[in-house]
Amino acid sequence: MTQQGNQKAHHGDALGDALVFDRDKRSDRRLYRELYGLSYEQVLTFHSATVDGGLFLVLNAHATMLADGKTPSNDLKVAFESFLD
Repeated sequence: MTQQGNQKAHHGDALGDALVFDRDKRSDRRLYRELYGLSYEQVLTFHSATVDGGLFLVLNAHATMLADGKTPSNDLKVAFESFLD
């Protein structure tokens, strides 16, 4: 059970984290933007405007790599940056 909780805590969840921010449970907006590349408000807007899970897969993978102290692969960097352009 503890391992499952640790795994969840170390894997990016752009939408889940955005909902926590939206409920005023977190205030470190700089860290959110660093991990996901977007503000939590933007993520909530994208979620309500799209059913494309690809965006969230890329955002979550990017955040997971950074949270684990790893460098994202070039492919992930390209995909991540393409969403930000």
